[in-house]
Amino acid sequence: MTEQYIRYAAMFIIIMMAVIDDYRRFKVSNRIIIAGMVIGVVINMGSLMYGGDVRGYIYGGMAGFAIIFGGVGAGDVKLLAVCGLLIGVTYIVRLICAAMVCGVLTGVLENVGVIKGRQGVCIRDNVLIKQGRHTIHRFHYTYALCLGAAIMVVLNIKA
Repeated sequence: MTEQYIRYAAMFIIIMMAVIDDYRRFKVSNRIIIAGMVIGVVINMGSLMYGGDVRGYIYGGMAGFAIIFGGVGAGDVKLLAVCGLLIGVTYIVRLICAAMVCGVLTGVLENVGVIKGRQGVCIRDNVLIKQGRHTIHRFHYTYALCLGAAIMVVLNIKA
């Protein structure tokens, strides 16, 4: 159980670094992703040395990348792959589901703020981008990922 808490702590540190970077630059730095990958590999190697089975974590890294690929920005996809490497395939699917729900809620809150003109509800840097006939709305998916991770961890610890 202690190993799982170490994995959760590492995941939250990496996600928080990504949130700060996303807030400042609207992208997740590859340095954060590489650091997360290194930490994930070190934790998995430590687990392997003590007789643990790391296949689920490797599959989790692949699932985090494959499931959401194309739905969000590349930095967010790589961040989910790092999270999958840290928490495993079962929990990464739960994290993705929780993050999607939180992403929908974040998008609704931001759009309500834009429509009503209440900037206090909106998250910084509401950016509308024209693509052909459509206007898309950019927002920081790392916020939803962080909230989804917190919900997933709390529900897993209570279970």
